[in-house]
Amino acid sequence: MLNKPLRLAFLVVDDRFGRPLPRPSFGAAPTALLQGFKELGQDWIHVHVISCVEHCLPAPEKLEENIWYHQIVLPHWRFLRTLHSGPVMRIRKLLKLIQPDIVHSQGTERWCAVSGALSGFPAVLTIHGHLKLILKVSRMRPNFYWKLQMLLGEFAIPRHMGVVCISRHVEHSVHKQAKQHWLIPNAVRQPFFAPAENTASSKPRLLVIGTITENKQQCEILDCFKRIHNRGLDFEAMFIGDNGNFGKYQTQFGTEIVSAEKAGFARFLGRLEIDELITLMDSSHALVHFPKEEAFGLVVAESLARGLMLFASSVGGIRDIAGGIDGVKLFSVNDFCQLEETIISWIQSGAVKLPNACPVISRLYAPASIAVQHCDVYEKHTQLT
Repeated sequence: MLNKPLRLAFLVVDDRFGRPLPRPSFGAAPTALLQGFKELGQDWIHVHVISCVEHCLPAPEKLEENIWYHQIVLPHWRFLRTLHSGPVMRIRKLLKLIQPDIVHSQGTERWCAVSGALSGFPAVLTIHGHLKLILKVSRMRPNFYWKLQMLLGEFAIPRHMGVVCISRHVEHSVHKQAKQHWLIPNAVRQPFFAPAENTASSKPRLLVIGTITENKQQCEILDCFKRIHNRGLDFEAMFIGDNGNFGKYQTQFGTEIVSAEKAGFARFLGRLEIDELITLMDSSHALVHFPKEEAFGLVVAESLARGLMLFASSVGGIRDIAGGIDGVKLFSVNDFCQLEETIISWIQSGAVKLPNACPVISRLYAPASIAVQHCDVYEKHTQLT
């Protein structure tokens, strides 16, 4: 620990996107890391969160005692149409006032990575989803937008001081581009470690959580559930996530989930807030998560923290999370036949959950523990010591 508080500039997307929320909202992983920084306290670290938005939103000066929030409002055309030069220039100006010891860019999906790369300060980057790999397995719309965003991300990677790799999978994908890299997993948000309510439904309930995309394979999972239902098994499946990217795959899912709801074995709940999600997890028995490409798989760690059984594809960071936990079931990425048979056997055996996973997840992914690992990187790889 330093003899003065570390000053961090934290570049992250405010993902309210029109939702009428009174405070900034960030992705699950950045939110958990900020919770960890809060726990470390103001004697250890001062965090300046910076978000670029298209419309002025409620923006408190401080989110926590040691966490400040800075909102930069820019017109829509100042973002990707200008290769994010709008955020780059405004952030450089703000950083001259903040004078951070280090900048941390959260993700390559929007303006954060290129802004950190061109910030003029020592900067590290976390890649939450490697677009180069995702675009190989999933059609993201609009196509040109995401391809251009991917190129900007590839530009930004070697221009950071290093990359925080959230899994061995990410480490392998960037080790030739990054100047240096550090293996630090994502943190799990603190509410997922609260004692679980013993409210599991009498009928086996399986959850599928994630934005509806070809990569997450919700249509294929739903078809698997349909076959299980047709074999006479009594269960229910809940799909949670956004379905707003209206491509062919999303339209297909929308049609098929209506049919499944009429048949009585599956429902689509849309996006849930964290309290709603935890309540649903506590009343459920298992998570089915079957992506083709996955940088980390935070929903896997969150579900295991709530004691859910796990059926997942053995890809990316999922292997890191689930590899050391007894009882989980991992499959080849397209092995839906084996997934079907395994779920049937599990239901017939009583649909047992996995409470033994909770202490493992708590030990490995607690916010304060992950925050300390980040601070070690900041301190050792800047001119702070």
